[in-house]
Amino acid sequence: MNMLAELVAVDAIKQDILARARTQDRQGDTPLAGPTDGFTRISNIWTVIRGPLAFSESYTMSGGKDVLRGGRYLDRHECGADGWRLKQRRHVEDWFTGLDIPTPDLAIAGPALFAPRGGTGGQDPAALLHALGHARAALSPEQGKTMSETISPKDVETLIARDALHRLVVTYCRAIDRGDSEMLASIFHGDAVIIAGVCNGPAQNFAREVPAIVQTGLEMCFHSVANEWFEIDGDHAVGECYVVAFNRSRDATAPQESMVAGRYVDRFERRDGLWKISERVFVEDWRSVRPASPPPPRQDGCEYGAFGRIDPVYRFWPVDQ
Repeated sequence: MNMLAELVAVDAIKQDILARARTQDRQGDTPLAGPTDGFTRISNIWTVIRGPLAFSESYTMSGGKDVLRGGRYLDRHECGADGWRLKQRRHVEDWFTGLDIPTPDLAIAGPALFAPRGGTGGQDPAALLHALGHARAALSPEQGKTMSETISPKDVETLIARDALHRLVVTYCRAIDRGDSEMLASIFHGDAVIIAGVCNGPAQNFAREVPAIVQTGLEMCFHSVANEWFEIDGDHAVGECYVVAFNRSRDATAPQESMVAGRYVDRFERRDGLWKISERVFVEDWRSVRPASPPPPRQDGCEYGAFGRIDPVYRFWPVDQ
């Protein structure tokens, strides 16, 4: 499989994962969907292709007005005559917290303040938008053209670079959340620097010290990234992505849980054909800290996240990655 075909496959798998999340939130009949409370946010989608098979890890945040939970989907996909399809899904539970969010009465809002409220099936406002999108698709001048007629070699090079930068961003999250120093060090150039508050200076020092801090000071942590923006110029690139991080302190007497939102502002360089991070700055936008919610009892048959190689992703992921 050439690089362009692999990128097309990765995008098809991503769209299938997102479509399933949307369907399950609207209470459709979605096989292998996983738990939800009406709202599922998918992020950090990382996919590797192995011939007719593919493996992906996706971060999930789901909940309603009373609860918010974070976890991951570990999915196996197969390519058949009808394209890429999900064949096996494992859900890994990482964290849980209670919420106390009042629901506003949108019915009293006037036209200037009105916002639609989500529903199920055809009652959801988004159903109309999707129907209009399908209706307009037939009018597109690109209908009937092959990909080779609509994409240039420069576009292909940009797509390959964006995919490489995306993988760096999600690898950082997995490395921090699993406390994996070796993986974390692999995404930075040897002379890279980082400003992260907890450790400022050479990125290789950060990669060595922070996973140990995470594992000794926290019960768990979870970094969900979105809003990825990259500007690529030859062998150089800059990027910004939004992150929401949740963690629970390892304190037997008064454990705290915190949710931190901010942005990673990055400078990337491609050296010897390999993209890595050369500079990273974490910009904190807001933080919420409160006493930790008591976690629900663990259930037989469920999988739970962990630090180190005992986490389910290491048994699931292809060994050459």
